[in-house]
Amino acid sequence: MWVRLNIPLLYNLFTEDKGDIWMAGFLGRFKNLFSESSTSNTRESMEDCGFLGVDARALVKLDKQFVVFLLGGDPDVEKTAEVAIPAAQLEKAKKIRVLLNRSVRDQPLTKIAPRMPSVMPKLMRSLRDKNASTEDIVKIIIQDPLLLSTVLRQVNSAYFNPRKRRVSDIRKAVVHLGMDGLRLVMTAALLQPVIQRQTSFFGEAGKHLWLHSHQVAALAEMLARSRKLDGLDAYLVGLMHEMGRLTLLHEMCRIMSTAGIKVPPPPEALVGMLSENSALLSYRVAQEWELPNTICVALQEQTSMPTEPPPPGIGRLVAEVNVLAEYYCLRNHLNSANREVKRVAEQLMITPDKLETLEHLDT
Repeated sequence: MWVRLNIPLLYNLFTEDKGDIWMAGFLGRFKNLFSESSTSNTRESMEDCGFLGVDARALVKLDKQFVVFLLGGDPDVEKTAEVAIPAAQLEKAKKIRVLLNRSVRDQPLTKIAPRMPSVMPKLMRSLRDKNASTEDIVKIIIQDPLLLSTVLRQVNSAYFNPRKRRVSDIRKAVVHLGMDGLRLVMTAALLQPVIQRQTSFFGEAGKHLWLHSHQVAALAEMLARSRKLDGLDAYLVGLMHEMGRLTLLHEMCRIMSTAGIKVPPPPEALVGMLSENSALLSYRVAQEWELPNTICVALQEQTSMPTEPPPPGIGRLVAEVNVLAEYYCLRNHLNSANREVKRVAEQLMITPDKLETLEHLDT
């Protein structure tokens, strides 16, 4: 038996009620978000939030297009809606969804979430300490060979080193970057191996997720000062905002491997699993890692999207640039994305030359 892919039907089938997470009992409701019996009324509760001139339904569609792209599918949902998907594949996806929800609901977060880099607590304290010397930070870096090589790779990327004057010594890198630049490079170097981790089923997903997160972080830091916000905090929130999606992706792959699934269902059948509740998981990961409260609050504010934009601050800034970055990621696949990149960039007062710098991240 074959069925024609129906996007609204799939939305109801593979998404769940987020509920009003700002109501009392926010954390107590976490397990309910992943209950097998919950129903989806997210679509019915959506209102036009007028966020960057994009309504809530369009934001949901954009996020799902982005997830389909991550999983190696065609983000043109209008075209894929005309493609027939075997009912057996939809049923397989539904079973994966049930197992994924059960895993997230019943297991401690430490069992499924990425591990915080061991050097991160000490390094974060140094990076946020205005009195810390560059030598203090260098001493931490050289203790970890992987961190050292990642820092040097970031320093020599076109984004941080547009003149392409190769830097091979960490102390020269510090001079080249300055303290503010070093803070950004160090934060990226810590999290890149965590986010870019390869998955067993979707080879390019980690790479795309890292590049997207890095672009969001760079845009957020770029705009933070004009809004009188802390640039490092904005950068870190940008890098952390997809940790929930990353957690769900790797756990979904583990479940498929355990179940002996060799070929996953098509991305269009999996998209809901990685869209709903990922922001909440990102917030939970930040809490588990005991990141500063300003970071946790900004990530918590993401959980109200798309029905309610965050209040002014780092949370809203990251939500705004995430929309731009998702369109930017899809610009070579959707004509409409190109138009939206230009429109949203103008609205955020990001000039074309600054937008072009995103091309040089990690290159």
